[in-house]
Amino acid sequence: MIVDFEKFVDAIKTGEVVCLPTDTVYGFGVNPFEKGNLKKLFKVKNRPSDLAVVLFVSEISELDIFTKNISERVAKVLNRFWPGPFTAVLEMNSSVGVEFGSKDGSIGLRCPDLDVILKLLKVTGPLAVTSANIHGSPPLTSAREVEVYFPGIPTLDGGTRVSKPSSVVDLRSERPILLREGLIGISDVLSIWNE
Repeated sequence: MIVDFEKFVDAIKTGEVVCLPTDTVYGFGVNPFEKGNLKKLFKVKNRPSDLAVVLFVSEISELDIFTKNISERVAKVLNRFWPGPFTAVLEMNSSVGVEFGSKDGSIGLRCPDLDVILKLLKVTGPLAVTSANIHGSPPLTSAREVEVYFPGIPTLDGGTRVSKPSSVVDLRSERPILLREGLIGISDVLSIWNE
């Protein structure tokens, strides 16, 4: 169900699972800070609850709320690759009080490079996001595909989104660890890290 921006925001505020374009593919999203919303998100895509979802933020300054121990190196990497298809795995603040599916106290954070989504995040606050698909299937790349496979889910049309997924890199150690290969190579990350 393709809706306009205002109705899309209303759907998020009332606790619905929505589908949004990103700078890579389409993703399902919810406000993770309302009780029960993350369970809805996992249910829609039949995703195991022990597989973590990513938190979309609109800017680096929001990190202080969700993470701890942001080193100068981590800040350099994020300033270089955000906004963009780069998911940073960091240590989560215990005060966040939300389980994103991670069992090791980590949180995945991403600032997507798409103006309409950055505008959305400024209105709604951070959103928990995972690729729009049934778990294990290829992610959907257009709002029309979402309408076919997930009728009734409020969807923001952002045109066709065909891309590799975001790179997922664990930045909690002395050296970045590539967890999922994407558009940004680990060599690019290391070159910034080691500057």
